[in-house]
Amino acid sequence: MLISRIVHWHDFSWRRLYGLELRLNYHPDFVEVPLSSVNFFTNARALANLLTHLLPKSDPSPLFSESTLQWMLSPGSVVHDDPILQRSIQYTKSGLFIESSPEGKPIFGLRDDILGQVAFVDPARNLTFAYVTNHAHGCSVKRDWILKTLIQTIYACL
Repeated sequence: MLISRIVHWHDFSWRRLYGLELRLNYHPDFVEVPLSSVNFFTNARALANLLTHLLPKSDPSPLFSESTLQWMLSPGSVVHDDPILQRSIQYTKSGLFIESSPEGKPIFGLRDDILGQVAFVDPARNLTFAYVTNHAHGCSVKRDWILKTLIQTIYACL
């Protein structure tokens, strides 16, 4: 991914131009971008708590009906290569990523890949988990050893 543009620091500061150039998602300027509110949530716990609503029978008065949950977690696309994320991806009909757990079962969730945030629900294990950072990782999932290690460790503890 290559982004090159001229950005004004403020609308009134047309004399002070700042050149921003990001190459291959791991330019030092990119990974220093603060992520003050990831996915509109303040922390990983709040994000994981939201995903508990996607677990089957997680609540006596569920937020979603069974048919809505089935629709939300059913595949909506075929597996295809994404040139930006630099990996194969698949989405549900509701726009969630479909991944495989270390056990080989499907897990569903949110992953921004390049920035290093992740939140998943595993209906087979009745599990939700989330990981958010204050700054971008600046690498794709293929190179992100932190997320890989975290997910493998969670499943090793089960």
